[in-house]
Amino acid sequence: MTDTKEDRNPDERDVSNDDGKNSPYMGLRRMVLGLRRNDFEAYMREHNVHAVLIDTNMDGIVYSVACIVDGTISLYYETGGGVLGMGQKYPDLAMATRAFVYSTDRVLSKLGVADHTLLPEADERAFYLITQDKIYKAVSRKSTISEESPEVQMLNYLSEKVMSLFLSLYNAKDVSDENIADQRNV
Repeated sequence: MTDTKEDRNPDERDVSNDDGKNSPYMGLRRMVLGLRRNDFEAYMREHNVHAVLIDTNMDGIVYSVACIVDGTISLYYETGGGVLGMGQKYPDLAMATRAFVYSTDRVLSKLGVADHTLLPEADERAFYLITQDKIYKAVSRKSTISEESPEVQMLNYLSEKVMSLFLSLYNAKDVSDENIADQRNV
């Protein structure tokens, strides 16, 4: 977890790790990290988190999953491509995505404010919880997953439940033609 607790001006959010890359992947990450709460007021109730970006680097494969409080869930690969908008096609997945985003409020007080939004190192997963004025961060490491804080274990468990549903729906239906975006052509 990042230990920095400094406030972040919501108008100064950035993706500090794009190193000058102007790839569609980094643009999609930047877009998710810059989402504003007021665009999702109908879904917010008393909740603080309106989006969760999960960046994973496992065995050299880097991908991101965007979970939005309106039920949107998308998967982006750093190398290009992905699956966009599965929540719009499958209401059960949208409901599970919303439930996951809502549940992250329970761990918010235990997380530090992100001091950067770098892609994770090898065998790491970074969770970015996006609120109106701050982005909070938790990091999970493959080698120490059983020793991580209960908050990080909860984020891993709940996100895996949503991704299992995502993958089962994706594999059960032939959605590849209509939902896979070749990000090189975006």
